[in-house]
Amino acid sequence: MFKENKNLKIIPEKLKEARLARGYTVTALAEKIGISKQTISKYELGQSSPSSETMIKYCNYLNFDINFFMFNNEDSNNNYGTIFFRSLKSAETQVREEIKIRIKWTNHIYKYINKFIEFPKLNLPDFEEKALENLDLYKIEDIADNLREYWNVGREPINNLSILLEQNGIILCNSNINNIKVDACSEVINDTAIFFIRTNDISACRLRFDLAHELGHLILHSEITKEELENKEILDRIEKEANMFASAFLLPREEFSNEVLALSLDHFVNLKSRWKVSIAAMIYRCKELGIFSDSQVLYLRKQISLKKWRTTEPLDDVIVIEKPKLLSNAIKLIIVNDLQTKNQINKSINIPKQDLLVLSNLPLDYLDENIDLKIKQNILNFSDFKNET
Repeated sequence: MFKENKNLKIIPEKLKEARLARGYTVTALAEKIGISKQTISKYELGQSSPSSETMIKYCNYLNFDINFFMFNNEDSNNNYGTIFFRSLKSAETQVREEIKIRIKWTNHIYKYINKFIEFPKLNLPDFEEKALENLDLYKIEDIADNLREYWNVGREPINNLSILLEQNGIILCNSNINNIKVDACSEVINDTAIFFIRTNDISACRLRFDLAHELGHLILHSEITKEELENKEILDRIEKEANMFASAFLLPREEFSNEVLALSLDHFVNLKSRWKVSIAAMIYRCKELGIFSDSQVLYLRKQISLKKWRTTEPLDDVIVIEKPKLLSNAIKLIIVNDLQTKNQINKSINIPKQDLLVLSNLPLDYLDENIDLKIKQNILNFSDFKNET
């Protein structure tokens, strides 16, 4: 991968970053490349420098180019916010570290592209502090309604939530890499909101609810600290509030209530095709709004169990999964307009090519110089997204 060089200047922090990005503990990586874990720890602390031979092993086993370890594209002015994990309780520490790194890489991609293309600015209402205190269902309903009004999407079902978020300055990146099984999480870096989502092995309705849930965190919980998230009581409360927001935003009280006409799962299948929300989530929303009694909700849930719909519902294989477009279209625009070559993009962002492509939702062969995707006719300007929401 590179010539023997005894004067390699390896950045210790990048060694740790590469290890964590691939989900290795110090012990596991030591076994993989055949050196002691004490030696790896010394490398990562800057107490010792790896040889060229060792770096070849790092590059080969972890699938990194040597340049990743020699150049630091981290901005010292970055202000990393609290990361909200959709499944925080089940997210192991190791998985969280993998995701943190990929969110950081997504920020690198965003900042690089922003040198050439102006992204939509983060566009959120300025809610008064009082409105976000002592949140209950009614307050959250009002906040969700106000956001719909602010974004001018009316009270009807939202056709494409992913594009709506991207239109309003939220960066979406894929997490379907290295078998990470966290549905979604989000973080604000400086003034950039990044939602990290899983688009593989998940239904379209589940993805939409995850996106709305992360939107809830962004609006309701911007002042929550990392330390507060370690408090189980606080964590449970904000997860409940984010779920309430997701339900209220996707299923506005009056409009949705007016369409619930029968205590029938077949009826809910029809509602699902229109609102693109899972049957289970709609039934919970009916309970939340007092449309159904507890006994009626229990009846419907028993029917769901009898039909074995708890894991897979009707229309899960029909409703199309929304894919992020903002980063991929931006990179395509840069190439089409000859602002940078594929090779320049890859080298400048300086993360593994496969990770760059997956995070940006691009085909895995897209940055190969010999691939001509004839994309000029297929590029969408960011302003065109509004037609799909």
